[in-house]
Amino acid sequence: MRKSILLIIFALGYQLLFAQDIFKKHGFDKKPLTLSNGHYNEFFKNEKIVQIGTILLNTQTNKVVAFLEEDTTKVTYLPEFSSRWVSPDPLAAKYPENSPYVYGLNNPILFIDPNGMDASNFLDKEGNLVSHTDDGSNAVFQQTGTGKDLHYEFTGNYSNQGGVDQVTDKAVTSAIQEQQSLNMGNSALQSDGSTTHCNQATQDVMKTAESATGKEGVTVTGKANDMAGSLATSKSYKSVDQTTAEKSASNGNLVVAAYKNNEKDAQGNLKSGHVATLSVGNNIGKGTLANIGIKGSTGFVPITGTRNAAFTTKQEVKYYILIK
Repeated sequence: MRKSILLIIFALGYQLLFAQDIFKKHGFDKKPLTLSNGHYNEFFKNEKIVQIGTILLNTQTNKVVAFLEEDTTKVTYLPEFSSRWVSPDPLAAKYPENSPYVYGLNNPILFIDPNGMDASNFLDKEGNLVSHTDDGSNAVFQQTGTGKDLHYEFTGNYSNQGGVDQVTDKAVTSAIQEQQSLNMGNSALQSDGSTTHCNQATQDVMKTAESATGKEGVTVTGKANDMAGSLATSKSYKSVDQTTAEKSASNGNLVVAAYKNNEKDAQGNLKSGHVATLSVGNNIGKGTLANIGIKGSTGFVPITGTRNAAFTTKQEVKYYILIK
């Protein structure tokens, strides 16, 4: 009997020792973290590069690192693949009413959720949800104005999503991003073949940014030539080169590209200039510039160098960053 008890104690001790070393046995050199409320990147070391179909994805940068010639997972999922999901939702503990197995609040057509963090809500004029953008803020923006003046404004309200009750820098970026997208779908801003509305579209983005930041002097009025002149002397904007402008936009800041046309037509009037905002957030992947112009160059397009670019290489484009 005594030997049996000692044998049981020895077996339990061995199992406890083995259990303490189980992660090291499987190649992990750090403790796994889950439900850290966004304080940590919740990836295991051997999941940094994962295979999804015919691609290899870096889970920490969200970038495709390689394409495979054949989808080896189309017949069966190989057991050595440690997971199908990239990571647990870092804010899952804040939303017990939503299953961690449900993506995008069970509405993947309306919502995208690239990082599982809190999000700003963007509503139409009737209060219906248009988009839900992950940025860590509970801020609510709603469309206001009509026609060419349709734009988002911060409502002053916050939704109950577990984020912070303030318009963060990331929320400002979200607002600019959503306004750029709204402009693309606004039929009132599209060219009728004889006139373009680049000034109104740019002013809509400025109005949204002014509402989000709470700063005065963000919105510059007038036609494109007027705006180009005002931006050059504005205390709210700083003139920079193109490289600095694109880097600033990639960080989510409002950047305006402006061309002042000094040429005159037959009647002696100045020809039209052009203004547009550099793409921010998810829009950058669609094109460098969020441009409203002639039909061939309206959309997320290059600044110069292609047939659908917003500006020609002969035009002297100036860049202005909104000062924080």
